[in-house]
Parts: sequence; C-alpha cells; structure tokens
Amino acid sequence: MLPLLVSADRDTVMMRHTLAGTTEAATANFADVVDNIVGVNEGRGFLLIGGDASVTHEKNELIEQDPANGERLGIPVAFLVLFVLFGGLVAT
Repeated sequence: MLPLLVSADRDTVMMRHTLAGTTEAATANFADVVDNIVGVNEGRGFLLIGGDASVTHEKNELIEQDPANGERLGIPVAFLVLFVLFGGLVAT
C-alpha cells in the first residue's frame, strides 16, 4: 500500500477501486459493489465512496424518490388551491 494513502495514525486508508466496463454497467453493478465493501468494512471505520458510478447511482435513486415525495405534498396542495379558486367562483 502506498504510504500516501494511509493516515499517520494508520486508522484511515484511502482505497481506489476502478469498476471495469462502461459507465452504465458500473452504475448498474454499483449497489452490489457497495454491499461487498460495506460487508468487508463491517464496523472497522468510516467509509466514504465516490466517483462517477456512485454519483450516478445516488442521482438515480433521488430521481426515483422525488416524484413520490412531490406527489405526496403536491396533490393535496393542488386540490386546496382548486377548491379555493373554484369555491370562490361558485360563491360569487
């Protein structure tokens, strides 16, 4: 291991892991890679993972979650606005 990748107290290590194949394949396999790394790390320290595949994976998960969260709040607000607008028109 390169000495520059290990902290002075030898408590933290920076690892470089390159996923083979295309970006799409790396993104598709990223969750499995993370599960394997977390399994090996298992309480041994703080773990940060970065790179194109991790950013794309997180972005894809947020894109999937955001519409559900938006609908949960947006639909009732839209009904309230419609009720106020059309309720006010009917009353006048």
